[in-house]
Amino acid sequence: MERRVEEHTFSIEMNSRSSLTNISISDKSAEPVLIQGELGRLEEAYFQEDVTLEVRGTKGILRLDIGREELERLLAKSKLNDPKPGT
Repeated sequence: MERRVEEHTFSIEMNSRSSLTNISISDKSAEPVLIQGELGRLEEAYFQEDVTLEVRGTKGILRLDIGREELERLLAKSKLNDPKPGT
């Protein structure tokens, strides 16, 4: 049975503050938030229990709670909407 979720969570785990290049958080809740950094050389990407995508780099880990089927659906949709043929 597929877990239907409208909103997703994420986490970013960095090995060091030096891998962060920018964090921008406004005092106003309506303002955008920006978190940028370097994951380093990508070592692996896999799904934990088919519900969390984990991308591991030499400098950190990015986790996104998205199921394999949902990600495949989104990727297929983006290919259909890609204006450049062959990409």
